[in-house]
Amino acid sequence: MEVTIFLYGMMLGTLYERDGVISFEYEQDFIDTDMNVSPIKLPFDTNTYVNTDDKYFNTLAGVFFDSLPDKFGTKVIERYYESKGLLAKDLSVLQKLIFIGSHGMGL
Repeated sequence: MEVTIFLYGMMLGTLYERDGVISFEYEQDFIDTDMNVSPIKLPFDTNTYVNTDDKYFNTLAGVFFDSLPDKFGTKVIERYYESKGLLAKDLSVLQKLIFIGSHGMGL
């Protein structure tokens, strides 16, 4: 699964999920803006980034994890997908981000 991330109408980069591991790659045009969205944890280059701190963020970079809802909001998302025939246990983190779209509090 792939999710394209936009910030202020500009393509920031792409999140990829393969075999349960999420990676991120910045878009070169965004790097050229010199607007680093996560200067401490997310390297600002064209390399593929994988968060190894799986204990907290399900391999998702923290800057994107912050856009996910709390426990109640997660239940709302799960109920929505269940109404469409998907089981909550089968939902990926990226599917939850897609649901939030541009309406989240984070990035």
